[in-house]
Amino acid sequence: SLARWRLLQDSPFLARHMLVKALEHGYCEGSQHKRSTMYKTSRFDSSVFVLQSDAARHTWLVDDRTEAQLRRAFASRFEEELQERKQARAEEAQAQGQEAEMMGKDKVKPFTGAKTAPGKVAKKSRTVAVAAQVDVKEVDFLRRSKKPRKTDTVGTMVRSLPSTSTRKTETSQVETEAAEAGMAVVRRRVKKKKKKMRGRVASEGN
Repeated sequence: SLARWRLLQDSPFLARHMLVKALEHGYCEGSQHKRSTMYKTSRFDSSVFVLQSDAARHTWLVDDRTEAQLRRAFASRFEEELQERKQARAEEAQAQGQEAEMMGKDKVKPFTGAKTAPGKVAKKSRTVAVAAQVDVKEVDFLRRSKKPRKTDTVGTMVRSLPSTSTRKTETSQVETEAAEAGMAVVRRRVKKKKKKMRGRVASEGN
């Protein structure tokens, strides 16, 4: 009843009820096998064991020997739970580290002998075709494609560029040559179209 509950809360759990000094304070309320959590935390520096029946009205007094046994049992159980929590945290951290390593997100990156990051090195270390006498269509292909392919075109050299500055310089040269070649193609096409138009106009006039 409510009166019994208030009496239990206001009193020191009645005389000779179990009070154990411990690092954590908790008390078991009601039947243990019917509760999901056996203990509730409290602001006091003690632990209270309330032995009850299913009706929550029968209590058992404990003697000094039983009190000592419960004290030792509580202390050993607290140490076991602490070790279990530490082991669980260590296993979780190890599992997260293995998962991050498999996903390639590990914090410690392997040394690749390059000054820049490994991801950027892999992107910038692509081979660039430096053309001396390259067909106009091949230059246009190199301009549009992300990954230049090796070709059998006469006069084409495919090599790996040694440094970042050299790569940037030669890449800009290739882009300039490709742009010039593209403009030449456009001019040729414009001339052909103009020539065709002139021929059509002349034929229609005749």
